[in-house]
Order: sequence, then structure tokens, then C-alpha cells
Amino acid sequence: MMKRTSFLAVFVFLWLPQVTLACELITFATAEIILGTDTIDMSTDPARFCLFLSKATSAQLTIQKDPAEMYDQIMIPKPHTEEDIGERGRSHILRTGGAAVQFVVGSHSFTLGVRSRNRRDTRDYLSTLIVAAKDLAAKN
Repeated sequence: MMKRTSFLAVFVFLWLPQVTLACELITFATAEIILGTDTIDMSTDPARFCLFLSKATSAQLTIQKDPAEMYDQIMIPKPHTEEDIGERGRSHILRTGGAAVQFVVGSHSFTLGVRSRNRRDTRDYLSTLIVAAKDLAAKN
């Protein structure tokens, strides 16, 4: 777990200054680190929304970028845990095997989420997403 989280944090940190599209926040290589091998990119709107799927684990990673005012309109599931990320941040673990982090920095709201059929991976995914979100917020 430590290797995956550390690499993701460093990778996102290095790419952030050039970010303009949601699909530039996390690359295909990083998605494979999070989801595992046999990952495919299913993104259809790279400016706003990215979707990566793992054929091997059936897990999916989503990255969404919206205007900041959408933070309270497009919410991750409740109940939220408040997180010290950006100007406002929150996280959630789904009982069905998923995790999400949502935060606001400047004029944008960002949502990073993983859904997995394997419930025991959920907390690992959440901690990885929180590290990535904090790094994104710090550089933006």
C-alpha cells in the first residue's frame, strides 16, 4: 500500500502545474497503479470526466472536474467525513466497495472515486485518493 500511495502522490504532484483537463490529473500509468494491471481508459469527455476500468479486478477509477459552485450540487454519497483538503473537502466510503474524495480549490471542484467489488480494498483506495487530493489541492 505504501508504494502505491507514495508513487501516486509524487506523480500527481509533478503533473499538476500543467493540468487543464480532468484526464490530465491522473494518467493511464497512475490508474494502473491504483487499479492494477489490465486497466483500460474509457474516458469520453477528457476535459471534465475520466473513467478507467480494470478488467482483472472490475474496479473503476473516476476523475471529475467541475466549476467550484458544483461542489454542493454534485455531491459524493452521504454521510461525509470532512477532510482538510483545499478550501473545502470531504470523503466517503461506500458499504458496497467504493471510496470517494471531493474538494474545492479556487474555481474548481474535483472528485476522485474508486468503486470495487472487493470491499477490503476500500480503505486502501480511500487513503490513496486522499493523498492524491491533498497533493492536487496544495499545488493548485
